[in-house]
Amino acid sequence: QPGKAAVIKEITERIDAEILIVFDADYIPGRGLIKQLVAPFFDPEVGAVMGRVVPHNTERNLLTRLLDLERAGGYQVDQQARMNLGLLPQYGGSVGGARVSAIHAVGGWRADTYAEDTDLTYRLLLQGFKTVYQNRSECYEEVPEVWQERNRQIMRWAKGHNQAAMRYAWRTLTSALVSVRERVDAVLLLGVYLMAPLLIVGFLAA
Repeated sequence: QPGKAAVIKEITERIDAEILIVFDADYIPGRGLIKQLVAPFFDPEVGAVMGRVVPHNTERNLLTRLLDLERAGGYQVDQQARMNLGLLPQYGGSVGGARVSAIHAVGGWRADTYAEDTDLTYRLLLQGFKTVYQNRSECYEEVPEVWQERNRQIMRWAKGHNQAAMRYAWRTLTSALVSVRERVDAVLLLGVYLMAPLLIVGFLAA
């Protein structure tokens, strides 16, 4: 995963363009997706735009059906709610776009992280840029079909998310550019992968 961030970093430094659209290699863009992702950038305060990930192999087994529910909840409920409430939708590197000048303004892509998308979300926030979630901008993915692959995926995400938490939690909480509501929400979002161990501790304590 840090290899992916390094590639994006190199591309961003070389291209002469206003908007960079990023997809994971195995993702299939939906019809009209690029137009939909670019449209919010007419607002100069928008630094990044995130589309919705939709699994296309949901009928394979129990795991893929569960992951379909997870994606639906994560995007159509969580991300959309954050957008509607004026909180912090999280830019995702699977399907999204970023303003190149905003990337340069926050110091470029970091290649030393397992979650370059989460890292960029918080650096944009701390510099006063907005992240936008587009629920209708669909991109289709193949979710993991075996539990070992899913475990590796979660471990990578958790490691990258916790890296971002260590780097940005205090800065987010004390930032004068971010509203109090956004600060609280953004810090809670950084702690999302602490929920599982906290639940285990709570269960054992009970």
